[in-house]
Amino acid sequence: MDPNPELDLRTAIPAGLSEGCAVVDPEDPPAGDVAGAPGFRLAIASFDAAMSDLPESPSDDELLAAVAEVESLSRRVEAAQVRLAHLVRAASAPGLGAESLARRRGCRGTIELLQHTTAASARTLSRRLRVADRVAPRLGIIGERLDPVNECAARAFAEGRLSLECTDLVTGVLARTELAADPEHLAVAEREMVAAATGDGGELPLHDDSMRTVARVWGSFLDQDGESPGETVAELKRGLRFGRERRGLVPLHGALLAETAALLGRLCDAINAPQASRRPRFAPVEAASPTAGTGAEPGEAAHGGTAERRDDAVLDADALTPTDPRTADQRRHDALATLLAAAAKQAETPQLGGAPVTVLVQVTAEELSSGDGAGWVHGPDGAPLPVPISTVRHAACAGAVQRVTQDTTGRIIGLDSPQRIFSAHQRRAITVRDGGCVIPGCTVAAAWCEVHHVAEHAAGGPTHTDNGVLLCWHHHRSLGSSGWEVRMHDGIPEVRPPYWTDPRRRWHRVRSPLRPPGLARSA
Repeated sequence: MDPNPELDLRTAIPAGLSEGCAVVDPEDPPAGDVAGAPGFRLAIASFDAAMSDLPESPSDDELLAAVAEVESLSRRVEAAQVRLAHLVRAASAPGLGAESLARRRGCRGTIELLQHTTAASARTLSRRLRVADRVAPRLGIIGERLDPVNECAARAFAEGRLSLECTDLVTGVLARTELAADPEHLAVAEREMVAAATGDGGELPLHDDSMRTVARVWGSFLDQDGESPGETVAELKRGLRFGRERRGLVPLHGALLAETAALLGRLCDAINAPQASRRPRFAPVEAASPTAGTGAEPGEAAHGGTAERRDDAVLDADALTPTDPRTADQRRHDALATLLAAAAKQAETPQLGGAPVTVLVQVTAEELSSGDGAGWVHGPDGAPLPVPISTVRHAACAGAVQRVTQDTTGRIIGLDSPQRIFSAHQRRAITVRDGGCVIPGCTVAAAWCEVHHVAEHAAGGPTHTDNGVLLCWHHHRSLGSSGWEVRMHDGIPEVRPPYWTDPRRRWHRVRSPLRPPGLARSA
C-alpha cells in the first residue's frame, strides 16, 4: 500500500469511525478484519501509512505539527473509548440477566470484561465510565434519546478538543456541585471551563495541569458551603509520624493541611530559589602570606590542600557555580533540615525538660579523632540510631557540645557543662562579613546558615570569628565529600572549587556583600 502524502493525521481514525472507511487502496484491504468493524482496521492502516510518511529527520515545524495532530487524534480515540465503554456497560446491565454481555463472556461485570478485552487498569476503565455518565447520550424513562448531562463538554470531547483527563476534571466538578449550585451557574461554569481548555474564549488554551486550578476555583464558587465539611474531615485526617530506621533513613508518613503544606513549600522555595542579590562575589587572592591567620604551616591550607597563586583577573562567580546534583526531593529535604535547625535556635521555640531542644549524639573520643567507626544519634523515639562519623562532626561543629565521659562499663565518670560553639555576637559579626553561605551559587541567607569551624573544634580549632564561616546545612554536611574546600586568610574566607568546576583548583576570596567588585579592600 502506498502512503498518501496528503493524509491528515487528525482525520485518519475519525474517518474510519464515522464513515466505516478510510483512504486506502481498495485492492489491498487489511487482512483479518473483525466482522462488523472494518472501518477501525482501515483507520489503523491509514494511520500507519501517515506515520511511515513522516521524514526520518523532520524539520522543527514538521515535528511539532505531527505532535499536535497525533495528540488531537489521541483525544478522538479517547472519546471513542468512552463511547464504546458506555455501550459495553449498557449491554452488560445486570437487569439483562443471562443475556448480559458480561455474563455471556463469563465475567462478573463491565469492568472485568473490559479489563480482559483491553488489558487496561480498573482505574482507567472506571474513569472512562465515569466520564461516559456525563458526556454520553442518555435514554429517558420511556426509551427516548436525551442529550448528555454536560452537552458543552461532550461536544468538545467528541471533537478531540478536550482530553479525557480534562473532561473528567470539568464534569467531575459539575457532578459534585450540581445539587448545591444554581443551574444557571452550572451552565456558565461548564461553558467557561470548556472555553478555557479549548481557547474558545480567544485566549490560549490551558493545559491540563492549569485546568486543575481552574476546576478547583469553579468548584469553590459553585458550592460555597461545601468546604466546611471537607475541612473538618481534613483536620481529622491530618497527622505526621516517623517510621522505623532503615539503612540510615527514617521514613516520614502522614498528611499536611493545605495551609501547612503551602507554608512549608514556600519556605523550602525561599531557601532553594536562586537570588541574584545573594550571589557570592570573589576577589583576587594575593600570593603573599597564603596561610596567614589560618594556623596552618606555610604551603598548607587550613582545610586541606596546598595554597596556590591565582591569576590577578577576578573569576566570574558563574564559572565557579556547578550544577546542583541534588534532586528536587533532596533539596526539599535539605531545606527542611535547615528550617528545623534554625527553629531550634530561636528563643520562642518550646523547651524540652527545661532546656533548649538538643539532639544527643554519642561517639567515642577515639572514633571522633580517627574518623573511623560510627556514632549514634538519639532518634525521634529516643532509641539510638547509627550515623556516620561525618554526621557526628557536623553536629559537633554546628550545635552545642556537652562532653560525657564513660568508663568501659558505661558508668558516667565525667560531665562537662554544654558550650555553645559560636555566641550570638560572634554569629552576627560573621554574618556581616559573609552575608550568607560562602559556597558559590548557594543562595541560602545568613539566617538559615550554620557557622562552620574551618579548623575543626575537635582538633583544637578556636571558637573565633577568624575561624568561622557561614555554610548552609547541605554544604556544611557535605564539605568533606563534595570537593569544595574552605580556608581563612587574614580573617577572610577563601574557597577552592572541586576539579570539575575549576580544573586549576585555585583559591578564591569571598568578597563581603557590602564591597562590590572594584572597591579596594582596606588593609
